Amino acid sequence: MLFVLPNSSYSQENQVLTADFNNISFEGFVKEVEKQIPVKFFYKKEWVEEIIINKTYSNTPLEIALNDVINSAGLKFYIIQNNIIITYQYIIKENIIGDKNIQGDSSQYNILSDEIKKKRPNENEDIEFTVYEIGNKGIKHEGIANLSGYIKCYETGKAIPGAVVFVNELHVGASTNQDGYYTLSLPRGEHQLNIQCIGHEETKRNIRLLSDGNFDINLKEKFFAINEVVIFADTKESLNGTHVGLEKMSIKRIKSLPTSLGEVDVIKGTLALPGVQSVGEGSAGINIRGGAADQNLILMYGTPFFSSSHFFGFFSTFNPLIIEKVSLYKGGIPAEYGGRLSSVIDIDVINGNTKKLEAKGGISPVTAQFMIEGPIIKEKTSFVLASRTTYSNWLLGLMDDPELRSSQASFYDINAKITHKINDKNSIQLSGYKGHDNFKFSFDTSYAYNSNVLSLKWIRKPGSKISSIYSVNYSKYDYSIESWAVKQNAFEFNHDIQYYDIKGDIKYNINKKHRLSYGFDLGLYDINPGEIKKNYLESLIIPYDINNEQAIVANIYAEDNFKISPTLSLNIGIRLSSFFQLGGKVIYDYKDNAEKNENNIIDSTYYNKNDIISKYLGPEYRISFNYRTGASSAIKLNYNRTRQYIHLLSNSTAISPSSIWKLSDNYIKPLIGDQLALGYYYNFVNDNYQSSIEVYYKKMQNMLDLKGNSVLIMNDKIESAIISGNGKAYGIEFMIRKNRGRLNGWINYTYSRTFIKSNGKYDNEIINNGDYYSANYDIPHNLNILVNFQYSRRLSISSTFNYSSGRPITYPVAIYEFDDNIVTEYSDRNKYRIPDYIRWDFSITFDPNLKRKKKIRSTYSFSLYNALGRSNPYSVFFKNDNGKIQGYRLSIFDRPIPTITYNFRF
Repeated sequence: MLFVLPNSSYSQENQVLTADFNNISFEGFVKEVEKQIPVKFFYKKEWVEEIIINKTYSNTPLEIALNDVINSAGLKFYIIQNNIIITYQYIIKENIIGDKNIQGDSSQYNILSDEIKKKRPNENEDIEFTVYEIGNKGIKHEGIANLSGYIKCYETGKAIPGAVVFVNELHVGASTNQDGYYTLSLPRGEHQLNIQCIGHEETKRNIRLLSDGNFDINLKEKFFAINEVVIFADTKESLNGTHVGLEKMSIKRIKSLPTSLGEVDVIKGTLALPGVQSVGEGSAGINIRGGAADQNLILMYGTPFFSSSHFFGFFSTFNPLIIEKVSLYKGGIPAEYGGRLSSVIDIDVINGNTKKLEAKGGISPVTAQFMIEGPIIKEKTSFVLASRTTYSNWLLGLMDDPELRSSQASFYDINAKITHKINDKNSIQLSGYKGHDNFKFSFDTSYAYNSNVLSLKWIRKPGSKISSIYSVNYSKYDYSIESWAVKQNAFEFNHDIQYYDIKGDIKYNINKKHRLSYGFDLGLYDINPGEIKKNYLESLIIPYDINNEQAIVANIYAEDNFKISPTLSLNIGIRLSSFFQLGGKVIYDYKDNAEKNENNIIDSTYYNKNDIISKYLGPEYRISFNYRTGASSAIKLNYNRTRQYIHLLSNSTAISPSSIWKLSDNYIKPLIGDQLALGYYYNFVNDNYQSSIEVYYKKMQNMLDLKGNSVLIMNDKIESAIISGNGKAYGIEFMIRKNRGRLNGWINYTYSRTFIKSNGKYDNEIINNGDYYSANYDIPHNLNILVNFQYSRRLSISSTFNYSSGRPITYPVAIYEFDDNIVTEYSDRNKYRIPDYIRWDFSITFDPNLKRKKKIRSTYSFSLYNALGRSNPYSVFFKNDNGKIQGYRLSIFDRPIPTITYNFRF
């Protein structure tokens, strides 16, 4: 049964067609008819694909021409005012709307419109032929109007982020945000909306847009057949957006990657992308476009995380069961983000099911995870609760080393989220995270790590043109080290960082061409640099703590995204950034024109808590251009300036237990980065393939490095261990990927370099004679190959291959005796490299039952990590063996690691 709105502007008089059709498709026929006669067709494309018209019409009445073309193909048509509805295997009943020529009171149409709007979307396929009237009839039907609304899953009621709404004829579209909200500026009148999203059925809606209004859409979930495996929802996004270096990965795409120890890792999933490199196998931290591990802003719930890993880097902090998608900004960083130099990794979390209770989980040899979601108040309030834990001690028990056999290692994390819909315009979200790691090495030392995050959001959409999110956030990371083997030396060391934040983000659609974003954030850092205390009364350790560091950061931003012409788009923004170091600590004064060390201290000053010790202010510019060189190609240019006021100091390349968070102060200046990036993007074979080339050049001011033999823990004069310098990074990234089909995947290659130059004046501060030298994370070559093959509906196979250059290292080059002491002489810093890294992984996933209505759905995955059994070096170290320097290589995984994982959902 079909519901259609009449249009009082229609007249059947003089509706005649004059045209000569020669092997013309039905779509060509429609275009010619709509060009001559003020009508609009509604039909499904697959019904008319085989219709070819070879006919000449001269002043032929429209209905006769339609009978000739449509009825001969076994289809039916129905004319209601200026709408021509084509149907297949069902008949339109006229009594639904009464007399098709009714010209009565317009209130009849309003009643009919209300009835249609009450009809649940996706109830049957007729919904695609309904004409939805949106807005107020009293407003003039000219100019531009704003259409907005939510796209949700029909089965679960969840918002669908990343869904795409577009109008083919106008080449206009929009994607939904993490709350499933979209907004689109269209000319007033009739349009056909096309809606697509991965994992859901593609659909369309026909609307008559009278004025600004809301239009919500439900999408049904889709189970793909063998010949249709899609890993990208919107293949046009790389062409339409203005940001260079933006990568979006859905959780389905991340899950297609082979796992290590059976655990899906959203952070390590980004390592398959160009420009992203690992600091080391089994290590915490990643390097992006020449940036250190602490130069990446990692957000979940819109709140920064200061630790992104469990188990010393083997597992991600983030539970994949609750992740929706991951957005990586490595080039054109939007003005709403700030505080880090290199990149932003924004992790979107699902909302709970508003209709029914669901649960899913997984079990691997070393971890177990579980998630449950459902309604608290149906269609109004929902919850998500997820947890993970590990039981890896049995693996340590298999080790040959007796100290490792007596060691223990474990972690757990808990995620919770409650979403409440106050009304159509307001909703709130309360989210929380708690993670804990514990590692005990034999009977000597234990390490404990904790992350705690809390976020409260108010999401407001007062109209179709404006939306806003206001939030209060809290994040804390702390770790402790305890030693008790020797009671006289027993100690406990603690270090933590806390961040409090209030922020607001507002988006305003000025018109069809202009979209304005603006907002603010106000944050407080509170760092405990370290405290040490006794573990036993017999301990000779002297308790000591360093004064806390505190600082206020305040930022405001504005960004405008607008189209200059149909082929040229511009995104321009500015972020005003400020930093105020607060008192409550002692600041040491050093001799003028002398190296900062303990021997050159001449005085000290204590600043009260409300005093401002130092401050830094400055603008951050964001400019991006997109020039469409064709329907399937685009060129983008981007310039970014970013500032960073927080630093992670470490004696190793990887983030380690001795890493110390440090704020900028009167001695340590903020990092400032300027990046220029250029990209060319080309889609081919009907958008089945995407290719891109991006080049970038980055300059970095006030880079930090450490003096030789620097002490970080419990150093209240940390500035004396720091060397300041400038850095530069440049590179080129190639990528080609196949988006659809049983066989899909990508190949990418990155060539990049990163160099640092010390600015010190004194011998102890000058590195490599003041010349540029390779940063610890300078890795010139990086190649990634990913292949997914859907062998059948039950069986899929994935494989990844990675090659990268070895990291820089400083070698000892000589050993000699001086004044009865053995002295080791080292090469220039980072002059040599450890061996190259090569790894091949693959996985097989099997679904034993494809019944859609089965209560419990389960899959089995087999992964083989490091299938080649290559002993990739984690580090190289040296020993003095009887007066001879001998090098040794340490590998984390030197053999294939098989894993079987069982995943379930009910």
